[in-house]
Order: sequence, then C-alpha cells, then structure tokens
Amino acid sequence: MARETVIIVTDRYLFPCREGHQARIIELVRALQARGIRVVLVGPRIPWRILPRLPGPRYMLQTWLFADDFVPVDGARFASGSPTTSDYIPYAAALERAVARHQPIAIIAEYLWMAPCLDVVNDGTLRLLDTHDVMHLRREMYAGQPEGAWVECSRQEEIDLLARADVILAIQQHEQRLFGEMLPEKRVICVPHTMKLPRHPARDTPGEVVAFVGSPIQGNLLGIHSFIEQAWPRVQCSRPRAELRIYGGVAERVEIAAAGVQRVGRVRDLGKVYGTAQVVINPVTLGTGLKIKTVEALAHGKAVVTTSCGAAGIEEGAGSAFLLEDDMKAFGSTVAELLSDRSRRRTLGFAAHRFAHERFGREAVLKELIAVLRPQAVPEMPVLAAH
Repeated sequence: MARETVIIVTDRYLFPCREGHQARIIELVRALQARGIRVVLVGPRIPWRILPRLPGPRYMLQTWLFADDFVPVDGARFASGSPTTSDYIPYAAALERAVARHQPIAIIAEYLWMAPCLDVVNDGTLRLLDTHDVMHLRREMYAGQPEGAWVECSRQEEIDLLARADVILAIQQHEQRLFGEMLPEKRVICVPHTMKLPRHPARDTPGEVVAFVGSPIQGNLLGIHSFIEQAWPRVQCSRPRAELRIYGGVAERVEIAAAGVQRVGRVRDLGKVYGTAQVVINPVTLGTGLKIKTVEALAHGKAVVTTSCGAAGIEEGAGSAFLLEDDMKAFGSTVAELLSDRSRRRTLGFAAHRFAHERFGREAVLKELIAVLRPQAVPEMPVLAAH
C-alpha cells in the first residue's frame, strides 16, 4: 500500500535552524514522517553561498535528505509589509507540479502570505494553512515601536486569506479561539509546537548563569533591553557573581553594555546552553503566537522565568512549571531568588520537563491534525484477555 503524502509549501529557509518558525516547520515534518506520512517540501532554492558556512549545494542536499522529496523554487521570500503583496506565483506553480506528481492527501501552506498557493487544487485535496501567528494583531501591538510590525494587514485582509484554506492550524488555544471567531464556518484546530523531547531534565550544574535565547526580531530585542535596564541591576545587587548570557541572533543587536552581560550569539547546540544555565528567561512583552524558545527551555527541564506574553498559550503552567512576572523589577528579584535556591530550581525543572512532555509530545500535538488527515481511521479496539 502506497504511503500517504502531504505537501508542505513554504518560502522560508529551514537550515541552518536558528529561529522558532524554522524549528516549528522542521518538527512538523518529522512528526508527520514518524506517523508514516510521506512529506514533500516545496521551498526556496538557496543562492550560492547566501548563508555563511552553508553554501547553496550543501543546503540543497540537507533539505533533500530531510524531506522525502524537495521541490526547489526560484522565488522571492516575503520580507515585510502586507501579505497580500507576496510574490507567491513561483511557489504556486511548483506546488501545482508537485501535486500532479505526488497526488497528496493534503497540502499545508506555511504562513498567511502563502495561502493563495492553496488555490492550485480544487479536486477535494485537503487544504490547510499553518498560521504561526494572528497577524492583524501585530499592527496595533507594534504601533509606536521603532520598527513597526513586520507584517501589516487588517483583520479583514487576514480573514480573506485564511478563507482559502479548508482547515486552519493555530499554534495555541487562545489563537484557535480568535480564528474561530474570525471564520466561524471553518474548522480551526490547535497544533502547538512539537519537538523531540529530552528524556531527562538537564542537570542543574554549579554556577549562576542566566540564559536568554532569541532570534533578532524586535520583540526579543525590546524584551532583553528592558531586562538589562530594569531587572539585571536587581540580580547583580543580590548575586554579584551572576552572568547573563545572550544567545542567538538577538545578541548581535543588543547595544546596552552592563557588567556581567555576555553577548554569545549563535550556537549550534542549544542542549549545551541549557546544560550550563541555572535559570532561563524570556522577558518579551510584544509578540503573538507560541514562544518556542520558552517551550524548548521547559522541555530541557530548566527553571524558567517569563512574562505573560512569553507564556501565551501555556498559561496553565504558571506558578508550577515556570514562574511569571510582568514587572521587570520583580522579574529580577525572582531570578535572583532562583539563583540562590538550587532546591527550588530543581523542583521547577522537574515540573517544567513533565509539563512539556504532557503538552508538546508528538502524540498530544498531532492528535487533531492526524484526525483531519486520516478521518477514515478507526481507533484500534483494545485486546481483551481470554476468560
């Protein structure tokens, strides 16, 4: 029997995996493959040596080895502005060829601006849109900020693009409800971020290291600047030997110099980052979607302090799996207390690890999506012992 095929179309580069959206798409592919589904990826062809240390041919080979098949596209990537202006046509053309060749059971378009690609099928093939975020909320959220919102659209523009899909994938439950209100006639399912979860929590090693991991987006930059200016003095006053290590692309944009702050930058192995940190923070106050770096830190069993924004979609874990503080001075005091209390860090870490396994294991995350992709599947009857 031929394996079922799902085609994913995206204009995002997936390797090297440095940002949350890349991790989401990669883990979605792996999770579907683990369920016996063949995944064909339609995505951008990378120009020669566009990325440091990853020349074009190596990227192409890595992507081909990752997906069951890879259809490269010579197309532009959406950078910013209105999603209605995206140049999706090269991707739609490649998708149409891939559909004819592979006869998929479903197509998944990644991000709102790729929704028009779904129009290439009208033969009953299931069309899904993986949203990542509620985009129209960003306009008001980022109003007055230096860089504004990188995606600018109205609520109606977002509704019109979402309406092209048969099923809408929300990354967290609050956004699932919002999409349901926007398109009550559509099926909206919650598919959070999934990942290969560490079997055991990371060890709590000696030290006083506070870690922040983030991509160079505006929300991360504003959050870490606020932490350094308002919270870090509280930490240093109580724990003068404490170190703040900033990882990821955001480190290159941090302009505030302060004692004990190290801008490490991008690293290959985040497992080592979590293994050397005593506390992980996510002080973001702007943004939508699910904060994937928060999820990853919880999965590694770290003591995490975050904000209401950083905990969006996982609010039920506040106070047990992680600590939540919206006032930056109180945030700093909480971090300092954790640095001085190894027993509490360990308790939080074990609870975080358990919470992540319950919420973000592949079985839990894919339950609704698999039900959509395989509606004909009948649950196996339990085997009864003979009497």
